[in-house]
Amino acid sequence: MFSGEKKTTFWIGLVALGYSISQFFQAFWLTIYLSGIYPNENYETSFNLTLFRLALEEYLPNIVAGIIFLVIGLYLMKVGVKKQPISNPEVNQTP
Repeated sequence: MFSGEKKTTFWIGLVALGYSISQFFQAFWLTIYLSGIYPNENYETSFNLTLFRLALEEYLPNIVAGIIFLVIGLYLMKVGVKKQPISNPEVNQTP
């Protein structure tokens, strides 16, 4: 899919893709940390669903930003690859 000469647009798309991955990871980690690890300092073993919901609401913008930058990054990477021309031998033949 990404074979060919990489233009500057491709590398910008790769940066946007990396940013989207960091947004997803940040939202995932903070949601799990705030709802599962942090409240368990008093050795509770149950998963706190209310804190999970609140953390998810808090980091929903990170998830949306991750989706947006994922789409933008993949599109820029697709556009940023210069395809090699395919030669057609039938066009070059003379009758």
